[in-house]
Amino acid sequence: MGPLIIRFLGNLVLLLAFWLTGCQRDNMLKSIVVNGPAPTAAFTYAVDSTNPLKVVFTNNSKNLESVYWKFGDGVTSTVKSPEHVYSNSGSYQVELVTRSAAGYSTDTIMQLIIKGAKPNVDFRYNAMNGRSAVIDPSYPYYKNRSVESIADEIALAGYKSVHYMVVNELEVDANLVKALHDRGLAVWLLVFANGTYSAWGFPSEYTSWEMEVLNANSSAAGFINFSPFSNDYVSWKKQQLASLVATIPFDGVELFESFFPGFAFNGIENTVYGDIGPNAQQAFQEKYGSAIPNFTDPADPNYYKTNQDLYDKWVQFRIDGISDMLREIFDGAGGIRQAKPGILVGAWGLGVDWGGGVALEKEYEAQDIGAVVNAIHPDIYFLETNWPDWIKTDLKPDYITTYQPFVDAIKQADPNIPIGIQTDYGSHENTIRSSQWMHDFDSVSTTLGYTTSMGYEFHIGGDTYYTPPAPLTAKRQSDGSVIISFNKRIDEQTASQIGNYSFKVNGANQTINIINIAVDGNRVILQATDFPPGPFEIDVNNIKDTPSLWLFNDLPANTVLPNSSVAVE
Repeated sequence: MGPLIIRFLGNLVLLLAFWLTGCQRDNMLKSIVVNGPAPTAAFTYAVDSTNPLKVVFTNNSKNLESVYWKFGDGVTSTVKSPEHVYSNSGSYQVELVTRSAAGYSTDTIMQLIIKGAKPNVDFRYNAMNGRSAVIDPSYPYYKNRSVESIADEIALAGYKSVHYMVVNELEVDANLVKALHDRGLAVWLLVFANGTYSAWGFPSEYTSWEMEVLNANSSAAGFINFSPFSNDYVSWKKQQLASLVATIPFDGVELFESFFPGFAFNGIENTVYGDIGPNAQQAFQEKYGSAIPNFTDPADPNYYKTNQDLYDKWVQFRIDGISDMLREIFDGAGGIRQAKPGILVGAWGLGVDWGGGVALEKEYEAQDIGAVVNAIHPDIYFLETNWPDWIKTDLKPDYITTYQPFVDAIKQADPNIPIGIQTDYGSHENTIRSSQWMHDFDSVSTTLGYTTSMGYEFHIGGDTYYTPPAPLTAKRQSDGSVIISFNKRIDEQTASQIGNYSFKVNGANQTINIINIAVDGNRVILQATDFPPGPFEIDVNNIKDTPSLWLFNDLPANTVLPNSSVAVE
C-alpha cells in the first residue's frame, strides 16, 4: 500500500489510500463522519504601555484544539494567546487560524496599526522656531468637531507650534492641548493682558476692573478693557493663569496686547484712549498727589498739551502700570513662574510703519520695550502688527522691513533674545491675504532673522476662502476603518455621499462595500467590510468646503478637484 492522505472538509474526513502494483494504481476512497462543534476564531489585542511596539494578543476563540498565528511581518506562532514585538511601526495584517478536534477549521483577519514610539519632540524649540498658527477655538470653524481633527489640520499644514488664544480664562480645552501635543505641536497659552471678549463666570465685581476710555463708542465690538491699576483684576488674572499652567501642560504663556488702547495718529482726543477711569485716577493720585491730565478741554490748566510736566509723569505712570502688572502676574507670589517653573514666557509689543513709531507707541499706548524686558525677562519677544498697517488692502508681505527700529529696541534691551513676528491674515474681508502672500511673509521674516512667524487667525486667510479641499493622507485604523484627512474642514453633506468615493488597486477599479461614512472636521472616516489588505487608492469627487463656518460666509464654496486621489497607507 502507498501513502495515506487525510483531508478535512468540515466534519467530513476523507481517507485516500493508494495501492501500487507495477505500473497500475488502485485507489480506495473512504469517508468518515466526525461529530463535534466547529471552532470560532476571534481575538483582541492591547499595546504594551511601556513598549508601543509590543502587542499582547488574547485569544477569544471557542472549541479549538490548535491555533496558528500570522503576525503580518513574517513571524508565526502556535501559542494560544501570544505576545509579539514588532521591529517597526506600520500596518500589519494579523491572521488567526483555529482548528477543532472534530476537524473544523476557521480563521479571522484583523488589520493592525502599530504606531511605535512617539518621536522625541523638542517642544521648547518648536515653540520659538518655525511657522506658528494662532487659533481661537471660539470661532464656529472649530465647533462640532473633534480636537484630534483640529490638531490634524494644523499639523498637516506644516506648523510647528500653536498660540491657543483664550478669550476667557475659565473656558480652556485641556483635551485640545493634548491633541496638539500628540501631533508634535508646541502650545502657547495666549491671553489678553488688557481685557476680554467674554466675562462669563467672572466675579460679579468685574465691572469695577474696567477701564474708562475716550470715545468709548469706537472701542472694538464686544471687547471689555480692564485696568492694570485695578489690584483686584491683576490678582484675579494671576490666580487664573497660574492655575491654568499648573493643570494644563502649556509649553509657554504670553500676555499679548500688554498696552493701553489709543494709537493716536490724529490726536489723543480723537481715539479710544485710556485708562482715564477711577482705577487710574486713584493710582495716579496716590503716586503723584495730583489729578490726571485733562484730555478734552484745552482751557484746563492741566490739559495734556499745556501742562508738559504733568503729562510726562502721566506717560511714565502708564508705562510703570504695564510693567508692574506683568511682573506681578509672572513673578509675584503664587504667579505663573512659581506655579510652573521653567515655563516659557513670551512678551508682546506692537510694531507699526509710522515715522517715530517706537516713541509714538511709548507715548500713546505705554509700550516701553526695555521696561517690559527688564520686568519679566521673557524667553522670546513677539512683535504684533498694529492696526494702521494690517488694515491696508495693498499691504506688501515685506512691510515688516520697516519694523527694524522696534527690533533694534528689543535687541538693545536683550541682545540675545529671539524675536517672533505676527501679522493679520484677514480680519476684514478686503484684507484677506492670499496663500502666496502668506508664504512670502514667512520667507521675508526668516530672511530678516525672526525665529518664528504667525498670522491671526489660522482659518481666516486666503487658503480658507480660495483653495479647494484636497485629500492629503489616508490611514488605516485599528478598528479596520480608513481616515482620509483633508487640508481644510469639509462639508458634511457632500462628504457623506458614498458615490463621491471610488477605489483602485494597482490602477484597476475595485468595488468596496462601504457600510458607514462619518465626517469629523477635515476628516472622513470610511468603514467597509472588504478593504483590500494591501495598498490601494481612493478617488474623491464633488466634496465641498464650509462657507457657513467662515468668518466671511458670503463667499462661495470650493469643490475638490475632479478625481483627487490619495493612497491608503
